[in-house]
This record gives sequence, C-alpha cells and structure tokens, in this order.
Amino acid sequence: MRRVVWIALLIASPALADDDVCFELGGQGIAPCATPKGHVAIESNLTDWIRDGHGADRADTLSLAASIARIGLGGLTEARISVSPLILTRSQGRRWIADFGDLTIGAKHQFGKDGPVGLALQFTIPTGGSPAGQQLWSAEAILPVQVPLSKQFTLDLTAAADAAPNSSGHGRHFEWSMVAGTDITPSEALTITADVKRQRDDDPLSHTTQTSASLSLGWHLAKHAQLTLGGVAGLDHDAAQAEAYLGAAVLF
Repeated sequence: MRRVVWIALLIASPALADDDVCFELGGQGIAPCATPKGHVAIESNLTDWIRDGHGADRADTLSLAASIARIGLGGLTEARISVSPLILTRSQGRRWIADFGDLTIGAKHQFGKDGPVGLALQFTIPTGGSPAGQQLWSAEAILPVQVPLSKQFTLDLTAAADAAPNSSGHGRHFEWSMVAGTDITPSEALTITADVKRQRDDDPLSHTTQTSASLSLGWHLAKHAQLTLGGVAGLDHDAAQAEAYLGAAVLF
C-alpha cells in the first residue's frame, strides 16, 4: 500500500530533471538551492526527540510531524512555510505537556542556476504555547554555501544570524551560528551528511556557546522522494545532550 501511495504522488508531479531535486533534510544546515517553479517540496521530521539539561534540570522534547513546505516561485526563489503541529515536553519527573509550535514564514533565493550560494530570510510568529513556543516574534537570515569537491564529496557551510527572543519574555538579542560539514554520496541511492555546529546566544540572562555534531543518512526511495535518519550529539555543557529524528520528503 505504501509503495502505491509513493507511485501515485510521483505520477501526479510534473517531470523534473534529477539535478532539480533538492531536499534540506539531514544535517544542521540548509542547502542553497531553491525549489523549481511550479513545484512544492514537503519535508517533515516525522518524529524528532531532544534531550536537554542535566540532572534535575533534564528535559525531553518530542516533536511530531514538524514540517516545511518549500514552494517554487521561479527566478531561483522559493517561499517557505514551516510549523510543528504537535510538540510534547517533559521536565524530569513530570508529565508530558502537549502544545502547538510556532509558525515560520520566509523566502530563499539561490544566486545563479546551480550557484553555490543562497540567502534565506525567515520570520517566526509565536503561535505556540509555553514551553513549546518562544512567545515573541523573531527574525533570521541564513546564508548557505555548498561547494562540490569531487563527484562523491560536497563541502557544506551555513551561517545564520538571528534577532532571537529574550528568555525573560521581553525584547530580543543577537544570536549567530555556523555549520561546517560534508555530504558524501557513495551511491545514487544514499547520501551521508556529517557536520559540526557552533552557536552563540547572547541572551541577557544567560550567555551560552553551544557546539554539536550530527550524522544523518538519506535514502532516495525514488527520484523525487527521500527518507532520512539522523542524530545530533552535544559536545559541550551548553548544548542539548542528544537528538534523534526520522524524516521524509517528497517533491510534487
């Protein structure tokens, strides 16, 4: 039955060259490429678990069906809409709390056909409750770079700057991050992504510098579909301890 659904989705999609298919699932950064005009990429972390904190401050977050729709507008530009419809949070020794996540809208442009550089601008609307949502609006600029090193290896860099909400619930502060990694494609059906992320958060109440490493495997189930399994490990005290996720993507 599952195979029939995938085939139906692919038949319903207009023809695309294989080089036009570009998903962002896997890794801690994003790709510079934009969804082709007239097409929509739906990418979803079907389940995403994060463990943060230590000892009595330990907390778990489970996001279900956190998804992004990337809509090709033409001119190497896409619109982006993402939302987490269900987020479950639990502090040490307490019950799970369920809530709706925040809504993020924005756009991304790729500079030149098959160009290595893109720019995404995003705005987050605080639609979620506490503690799942951030309670204040935020804005983010993302600069992804992707440079082919060989037929099997690609260098990935993603820089981001945020006007992030203060933890006090009033005002915003500067936050930045940098991701460096590589995509390895041992075959047409498999992509391995490994990277390291450094993030600085200048919240007035608590300045933190987080470092994390991730590894993901992407299986190309068909020309326009992908399944991704990944994990993230915190490398210092400020970073979340661990994260594991299972995602799927399809291009219509």
